[in-house]
Amino acid sequence: MAETETPLSVDEAMIAVMREIDPVGKNGRNTKMNYRFQAYDDIVAEIAPRMAKYGLRMLPEVIDQKHFTRGSGDNVNVAILTIRYVIRGARGDVLDTPIVVVGEGADVADKASNKAMTAAKKYAYKQAFDISDGQDDGDHDHPVAARNPLGWYLGQINRGEVWKNPSALHALLERAAGAGLAELHMPDRPGTTFRQVIEAQRNKLHAEQQARAERKATEHQAFRAQMAAEYPDPPDPYDDAWENEATHQPVPAPAPATYVPPPPAPVHVPAPPAPAQMPPALPDAEAIEQQLAEAMADAENAEQHLHALRAQHGAAVLAQVIVRSSEWGTVDANSAISMALLSKAPAQPRPEPTPETPAESPTSTAPSAARQAPLAEPRRARRAAGMTAEERAQANMIAEAEFQAQMLGTDTLEFVADLLPSGAASIDDIQGGSRLQDHIRSHRATVLAAIQAQNLTHVAEEYTKLGDRVPAQNFNKFIDAILQQR
Repeated sequence: MAETETPLSVDEAMIAVMREIDPVGKNGRNTKMNYRFQAYDDIVAEIAPRMAKYGLRMLPEVIDQKHFTRGSGDNVNVAILTIRYVIRGARGDVLDTPIVVVGEGADVADKASNKAMTAAKKYAYKQAFDISDGQDDGDHDHPVAARNPLGWYLGQINRGEVWKNPSALHALLERAAGAGLAELHMPDRPGTTFRQVIEAQRNKLHAEQQARAERKATEHQAFRAQMAAEYPDPPDPYDDAWENEATHQPVPAPAPATYVPPPPAPVHVPAPPAPAQMPPALPDAEAIEQQLAEAMADAENAEQHLHALRAQHGAAVLAQVIVRSSEWGTVDANSAISMALLSKAPAQPRPEPTPETPAESPTSTAPSAARQAPLAEPRRARRAAGMTAEERAQANMIAEAEFQAQMLGTDTLEFVADLLPSGAASIDDIQGGSRLQDHIRSHRATVLAAIQAQNLTHVAEEYTKLGDRVPAQNFNKFIDAILQQR
């Protein structure tokens, strides 16, 4: 509407807006209940520019509100708001009949009222402007039925699972090209075609993927250099580098070998490169947040829901999804699941003391090692002939990670879930030595407190000697000291 034109009345402006808006598809998805819905952001994106064009405003007034909690254990806060919306036009006139809607929101923190207001405004828009989802018309789902030829495709690139997935963008571009629409100009970017937008985003995603791969390779190379410097090859491959006091037997020099010329090298014919595999689409962060909140709200089955959520998407995929939590702040979804599981894990039970028999303790004044150290026998770091310094360091860290999980009363795989690749079934599958270093170092204080809480005085003293160095110097010596005391 030009500035020199006479403003429309509120009724005329509403009719003008209704003539211009398109149906809003059900692009939102509730993965837990398995249904689709019209997302609030999609409705606002469709209606807000038209309302601004004709000078329409929707002014809310809360006329009734109810607040209560639902569920047992970690209760869910629920807010039910009744809101009256007055629609005012550019002339200052208002719609004769206000729009009255009821919105309900639930949240484990303090966002219940916010969600209720969002739900109320969404349905106020739908009631005031008769916004449909286009499902009644059997031909509407086809892109050709959209008023703007690119309307359906623009809606697709606004979806996170499409915009952040190179393979999905490629498929969308192929479909647009098949319909003869790929070279059309973007309505909000004069001079830029739909193809250019899609290709620019795909190139950006590929560049980010390559940068992550290069950064990972650089970190791995730095870790190898660090391990080689801290763990020089020992005189005997079965000994640790720090056991300098050990007496090593001299190794006889090998007999001179007769030179045998090597056979001619076979001609190597490189295999054709495998087709590039596009990464899967990342799940929606808000949907993951909702599933986490619902899992934590069900106190009796929280662990089962959290394990099912990780199994559904995989730890590697969840580690790339950033979620917000009132309890843990902004973290990746896989770490959020791990922290939730740790918060739900029961404390390690302390066994009742049992009277010693003469066979178990020849002297009645000696302390009972079984009562002082109820932990199961920890595993020593693996050693084998021919192990490199890096392999010995990795074995030391894996052994300490198992010990830390044991002292915290946590399943080992759960304790290191953030470090395991998708589908891993053993702690030995951990990838990334620097990440494992940080993980162990960050838990040492907590583990020491857990040891002291169990009155394992000797174990606490030995563990304190490890200091801040990761990998620990000769972790097997620490394990042997514990076992000898027991």
